[in-house]
Amino acid sequence: FFLMEPEKLSLVDIQINGYAGIDFSNPNLTAAQFRAAREAIRASGTSAFLATVITSPWEVYQRVLPLLAECCAEKDSAGIVLGLHLEGWHPKLSALSSTKPTFYSCSFFFFFEKSEHSFFFG
Repeated sequence: FFLMEPEKLSLVDIQINGYAGIDFSNPNLTAAQFRAAREAIRASGTSAFLATVITSPWEVYQRVLPLLAECCAEKDSAGIVLGLHLEGWHPKLSALSSTKPTFYSCSFFFFFEKSEHSFFFG
């Protein structure tokens, strides 16, 4: 436990699904919308965050994740967008039991160093 001067206090949010009416899981998300949300988050006093994509159909992941990865690698995202937090399902886990629901939630985190990243979705 430690005390900080209020003007030096900063907030790191490890799960932001969107902001200012912009949903990071929207399959129609644009880079301009993500940038607007990023700047609104910065203006709110949050110093860093993980952009989160909620549990969605596979097609949504295929559409938004490459877009978000590119936006996260931008110079203006450095220091504020730490990476991506992905919520989702895992088909191999759902095959383990026919008596339980066929949906299991998982979380994956992708962190970007500088502007270099690799991203693959088959």
